[in-house]
Amino acid sequence: MFIKRVAPVLLAIMLLMCLAVQASAAATQKLVIAHWHFGRPEVKNMMQAAIDSFVAKYPDVEIEMITPGTSNASFIEGVKVRLAGGVQLDIVGVDIPKRQSFVRSGLLLDLEPLMKLDSTFERHMFYPWVWDGYRVGNGLYGIPDVINHRQVFVRGQVLNEAGIAMPGNDWTWDEFVSIARKVTRDTSGDGKNDVFGMEGYRLWWDFWPVFAWGGGLYKVNAAGQVELAITSPETIEAFETFAALESQAGIVTSPAVERAYGGRVNMIKTGQIAMYIGDVYGLLQEESEFSATLEPTLRLFPKVKTQPVVGFTNGWAITSQTPNKELAWKFLNHLTSRAVMMEGRVKYGSIGARMDVNSQANLFPGLDRSLVQQIMFGLSRMDIDLHAHQGQGPWDNVTAVTNATDRMRAQEAPVRTILESIEPVLKSNLQEYLQEMAARYQLGPGR
Repeated sequence: MFIKRVAPVLLAIMLLMCLAVQASAAATQKLVIAHWHFGRPEVKNMMQAAIDSFVAKYPDVEIEMITPGTSNASFIEGVKVRLAGGVQLDIVGVDIPKRQSFVRSGLLLDLEPLMKLDSTFERHMFYPWVWDGYRVGNGLYGIPDVINHRQVFVRGQVLNEAGIAMPGNDWTWDEFVSIARKVTRDTSGDGKNDVFGMEGYRLWWDFWPVFAWGGGLYKVNAAGQVELAITSPETIEAFETFAALESQAGIVTSPAVERAYGGRVNMIKTGQIAMYIGDVYGLLQEESEFSATLEPTLRLFPKVKTQPVVGFTNGWAITSQTPNKELAWKFLNHLTSRAVMMEGRVKYGSIGARMDVNSQANLFPGLDRSLVQQIMFGLSRMDIDLHAHQGQGPWDNVTAVTNATDRMRAQEAPVRTILESIEPVLKSNLQEYLQEMAARYQLGPGR
């Protein structure tokens, strides 16, 4: 009798527990976020701190970090495979090539409608130019987060040891070369130079120093039209200059030299390279390859025919297939808020895209305000596109140029011959590049 009376009660309790579990599961929302650098402790820790503060406000939210790939190709492919298979992915990290690929494939959500409906989003606090790389026509396909801006770092200690004064920000290319020649020397007495004026890797790979000569992949001519510039006299002169400094003068490190001394990063740390190209935010990073413990001094790239300026941003986008677009947007608003960016980006050593954060954090030690303004506000959307080879047309443009510079450094053929060999690739992609520019900036034909 007792069992007969208790059994219905137990069944009722079990049913209520099941319903409670189902209700709890239904109330819990999940976001999946992908980035190629979540394997790096500083990036993962920064994101985890942002997640923790968000979940503290919204305890029924679960956020998972994943890394579909660590290179451009593997990350892009990993994201596409995941979305094609119907596996949840709500937010993706984006830089120039990833953003290009995902937008072309229709994988990103236009954030403009969400942004306009959210009065709490402080768009006016972001640097004006940082939005341009995310816009295609009337659509906005991401939020900028961290700023990458490359200039020259000078190791004052290395210059002091050679009896050379620190150059000013108005220095010329001739002054740069003169300093590099004086610094380059043999300190071990074995007849081989072991201290060098400039590292070679980024001088070649970044490509943007070519713009100091007025060259580039493409350029805007006097009529306002974008045309091919890879074999222009300016581009050829720039690369021939780099080649001569490395192979003839020996004041720029070659791949063989870098390998012999444990790599470029090791050479920078040990004072075997006096000047190197790096991101401005490298001044802040305690554990990075451009550590603040090296006491580098930031200088603008030396002027040749023009003063090259480059800046680009990495950011976040929402996938077009997310089932949680409102929640994903709410998290991105939180992630790029002043409080989170101040705590995260500044603490972990990078420059955020918000003006109010950078103005409070003293991110440019030792720099006068006019130089800060020149760096952070002296950029336009056309500068970003025309001064960053990663933004110039399809990704195979970058592959072609990178392979060409490797061949130049190996002295496989004259610079002009190598550049002429990749001209057909860039020429065939010119129309696509023009279409992309026209869509992004709603430009007319030929511009």
